[in-house]
Amino acid sequence: MFRKSVVKYLIFFLFIFIGSILYFQWHGYSSEQKKQEVEKASQTITIEHNNRTFYIKQVIHSLSSGTYSIEWPSGIENLICIVGEKQQKCVWENENKSKLKVDSDRITFQYELKENGNRVAFLLKDWFFKLSSLNIADSKINLIEKQYKHGNWITPSNNTTIKQKKWINYFVFDFKGQATNLYWQNNELEGEKLNDWLTFYHQKTINLPSINTSLIENLIKKPNPIAVIMTNSYPQTLLPSLLILNPNASPKEIEERISREVIKQALTFKTKEEWMSDIIVSAQLKRAVGSNKAKNMYENIKATIGEEKLNHWVERIFSETSNMTSEKLDQLFEKTTGYGTTFFSDNHIYEFPMKPFITFDPRSISVKGKEVSGLHLYSYQDKKYLSFLKLAKALGYEIKNNEQEQSIILTSGENQFHFYLQGKTFTFNGDKYGLLSNPFLKLNQEYFIDINWAKQIFNTKISETNKEIQIFD
Repeated sequence: MFRKSVVKYLIFFLFIFIGSILYFQWHGYSSEQKKQEVEKASQTITIEHNNRTFYIKQVIHSLSSGTYSIEWPSGIENLICIVGEKQQKCVWENENKSKLKVDSDRITFQYELKENGNRVAFLLKDWFFKLSSLNIADSKINLIEKQYKHGNWITPSNNTTIKQKKWINYFVFDFKGQATNLYWQNNELEGEKLNDWLTFYHQKTINLPSINTSLIENLIKKPNPIAVIMTNSYPQTLLPSLLILNPNASPKEIEERISREVIKQALTFKTKEEWMSDIIVSAQLKRAVGSNKAKNMYENIKATIGEEKLNHWVERIFSETSNMTSEKLDQLFEKTTGYGTTFFSDNHIYEFPMKPFITFDPRSISVKGKEVSGLHLYSYQDKKYLSFLKLAKALGYEIKNNEQEQSIILTSGENQFHFYLQGKTFTFNGDKYGLLSNPFLKLNQEYFIDINWAKQIFNTKISETNKEIQIFD
């Protein structure tokens, strides 16, 4: 009886324990799901342009309660910040008003911006508030133009509506995601849609050049809208999804600018590695563009693996992830080609000279039956190499480096090699031997030895399987 009652109590408490775990897990999961759904907020922005002043009202709604870091527009005046439908004043968390506490699902910023441009053309940028931890799902801009009856406003929106009335012009811009910059020009620009996502704006007297976007669309089916403005009225300016170019720009230059912008939309690099996106732009356009280092890296890759494998590598980049790093470029290269490399991570610092492109066999290597970590079979200019010192150490040799005469002495028992790294000779136990060519290659401050010379000099044999390379006596 005692044992049965103990078992009953144990089962009872076990049910309570498991039930509690399930409840808290589900509560946490459902709360997190709710938070993720709420954090995809929307915003409506109304702009009234009059007396060379922009009167702006920005309403962000569907917010979750919490503290947000705020990015202010530059040069604003007369700010009124309120939360909720009851028009409560904002509660700032610090003196410089960079953090804002929100306990409602809605926040409103009302403020003014002076028109700083000339009466020919100007760009409205850095003009709205951003909550840095917030994902904006969609934006609507209502722009009431009372200042100028002529000219037009341009922005890369998903949908644009224009209504011209007697005293005002009325523009409505719908966006998926965050709002963007706005451009105004006094003379009418003709809009010409090349496809669903790319629109050119130009004067009627300018003939639009022939642009090929098929290479871009093969990788990214439908990029975010991009507006390209061909004008002499404003200096060339490259902004996210808004490209202001000289009307005399060549088709190749325009294609390069568009391709670079589309790839920026699709891939996010770390700030110091953003220049590497030009390697992908080059591969996508099938011609070297960008900085000299990006061009040289692209040419090295193309010459080594060929255009077909290069295309497969680029396709995999866009299908795998949007957050890109130099290490991921290395990893995706191995997934695509079957060859390992550290080419991108070795070269990720732009200011450093380019290190050569070498690939290695990803199979493990064992020497005398023991796997050697970090020892790889490298390919360079149609020859195969092994790391000289790593191989020598794995074969059981003690290593003595003579940097002055650029030589290395290897000793194992009574046997001793003396290699002259810049020549075609070596000594073995005091006897001198000559070679037809220098077996050594110096890359990235490391010496490598041709695998065929390694087999002859060290009198070793090599056996290969699908997973392993074996080196033995």
